Amino acid sequence: MRWGLLLATLLWCAPAWAVDDLLGPCTAQDLGGTCGDRRLGQRALVYADGGADTDCTQNTANLLTLCTFNGTSWVGTPVGGSTSAVYDKTTSYTVPTALAYGNVFTNLGAAGTIKITLPLGSAGMSATFLVLASQVLQVDINAADQILGPGITTTDGAGNFITNDGTVLYSSVVLTFVGGGRWIVLSTTGGEWLDGE
Repeated sequence: MRWGLLLATLLWCAPAWAVDDLLGPCTAQDLGGTCGDRRLGQRALVYADGGADTDCTQNTANLLTLCTFNGTSWVGTPVGGSTSAVYDKTTSYTVPTALAYGNVFTNLGAAGTIKITLPLGSAGMSATFLVLASQVLQVDINAADQILGPGITTTDGAGNFITNDGTVLYSSVVLTFVGGGRWIVLSTTGGEWLDGE
């Protein structure tokens, strides 16, 4: 009987962090208020900046971020790249850090050359680029990084971009970051991807 009473007491007095309820989506300004009460382990889906994996404080880019309270502050991980999505770009575009994890970028609808620029490489990043308009598609990287691989003409220095002339629709290149400033070409299809600089 005493063991049952003790167990019931322990369950009733369980710490708040034992409850893993997911709140949101909400805005970053709501954290600690109506959307997240700062219990250890509390999770909330937040429309936050997403410029860095740990950013739960801004609300400018409105990128969906999973924020978890660690006992001191809210720490976030991007949701945007957790499952593959397709982004059609008609003008040059810089990929936010949160979207550089497994997504597909195309030039569908572009009327001329566009350049898609990846953020500074970080572990786990990968992206696919697909020619869906008969226009030049360029893939640029941070000046500290380099694209390497047998499927393309290897760039001759950090920060160079690769380019596809757009004559073969559905040409693609898959890049993954492996550390040390290196984006590696995992695969290419269709037309050539060449050193653009």
